[in-house]
Amino acid sequence: MDARRDAALLVLSEVVTNVVRHTSSKRFTVRVDLSDGVEVAVHDSDPTMPKVRAAQSSDESGRGMVMVQALADDWGVHAVTGGKWVWFRLSRDFPAAA
Repeated sequence: MDARRDAALLVLSEVVTNVVRHTSSKRFTVRVDLSDGVEVAVHDSDPTMPKVRAAQSSDESGRGMVMVQALADDWGVHAVTGGKWVWFRLSRDFPAAA
């Protein structure tokens, strides 16, 4: 459970950091579902979609969505009226070594 919790917190922090640093949103909403592993969704009011990009070794930022992609079993973005939901999922059998 600790590895899944730590990974979920790291991925959540990356998604929330994207909202704070890269959108015009002043507020965001976080939903958590623990019924089948860990599923987290973050809503913000900016329609701009997050981008997975390859950061250069000298870049001080730009690796957040790469970490989301690497750690989450699945993730995605749903555009909705008034913004978007960015979500990720970690399965119940998330590997302890992750």
